Amino acid sequence: KRQYEFTATAQVEGSVVAIHSDRFGIRTIEVTDDWRFLLNGEQVFIRGTNVIPTLWLAEYDQAMIARDIQQLRAANVNGVRVCVHVNRKEFYAACDEAGLLIWNDFALQWSYDDTDDFKANAIQQIRDFVRMLYNHPSIIVWACQNEPVGNRITLTPLLAAAVAEEDSTRRIVPAATFDQHTYNGWYSGSMAEYVSVPAAPFCNEYGAQALPNLETMQSIFDASEIWPTTQEHWEKWAYHDFQHEQTFNVAAIERGENIETFIANSQRYQYDLIKLSTEIYRQNKYTRMNSVFQFMFMDAWPSITWSVVDYYRRPKLGYEALRLAF
Repeated sequence: KRQYEFTATAQVEGSVVAIHSDRFGIRTIEVTDDWRFLLNGEQVFIRGTNVIPTLWLAEYDQAMIARDIQQLRAANVNGVRVCVHVNRKEFYAACDEAGLLIWNDFALQWSYDDTDDFKANAIQQIRDFVRMLYNHPSIIVWACQNEPVGNRITLTPLLAAAVAEEDSTRRIVPAATFDQHTYNGWYSGSMAEYVSVPAAPFCNEYGAQALPNLETMQSIFDASEIWPTTQEHWEKWAYHDFQHEQTFNVAAIERGENIETFIANSQRYQYDLIKLSTEIYRQNKYTRMNSVFQFMFMDAWPSITWSVVDYYRRPKLGYEALRLAF
């Protein structure tokens, strides 16, 4: 992609009253019904991941953005799903420069009140969302909702129609749906089931949780909580997003004798699942699978999630799995 810069000047009776500059890119993007992504007419296999960089976008400055872009590129990622939020314009500019393709969700997930006032508010906000980010060539998909349930019939079509009025050049996805999200070996079944290429021909979420490194764990929990022995301890872990049922009863990760062993076992499981699933998806490139987005890249706060990089950007073992498989 090449980028250009334009400046618009508004004058009233010969006097300049406003000046606005922006950058833009010229490219074509097409997304077919079977989820083939064509960039300037050439098919691209998106080696993607989901990102929610932080819960506090006010802290997300140029230095943090640059660090994230570097870690993404070092992991051989060429696409990101800005998952269920609207990020800072500086992040989109950085993706433009880095050549990272963006699937951007609007900030709606699951279900909401089915009222006329809510619909009108959401429609206005999604119009503002598209207008604000329209010139960024890295954005290739607008998605209106993630995993809607109650509003799938009533709200989703209205949002998609509003986006279509604002942008006729990009693929508009009314909803990212559960059939594009698969978590074999985490919410059910085993990682071996990836041999069947679940969610083909396009997977928007797949992965497993892993504990962060010891230094991060010590910053989240005090000395008594880091090796849970009471219900209150486990509740503190659950508050920080740890999934007990999936860890022990689905993935069957062994706790071991100490926190160091538990961290190692947890990260090894995530490594194995990410590497196996991603390699199977790439082995089926352009035959059964056309693009993938692993879930997810980083933690948005100090927590225990599906990330391969924790909130402090310390890589888990799964980061290396993603880098190698991509």
